[in-house]
Amino acid sequence: MHEPIESELKDTIALDRQLQSALAALPELHRAALTLRYFEEMDYQSIETTLGLTNGALRGILGRALAMMRKQLRPALAPLD
Repeated sequence: MHEPIESELKDTIALDRQLQSALAALPELHRAALTLRYFEEMDYQSIETTLGLTNGALRGILGRALAMMRKQLRPALAPLD
């Protein structure tokens, strides 16, 4: 009865570890921008002020950071498709 739940929990834990690993592999500024945007849910203007970036620079950093994360996590997410 508990096997599906335990299996899903193991998968979730493994995916969380891979997410943390991919995040840690990012350059510091990319990691900070992603963390502030998606984990702290800050708006662009607040992140720009906090990190001392222009809007264009922040958008570029977030775009590159997301692309790096996608590349790192693609193998882990493939079974979920």
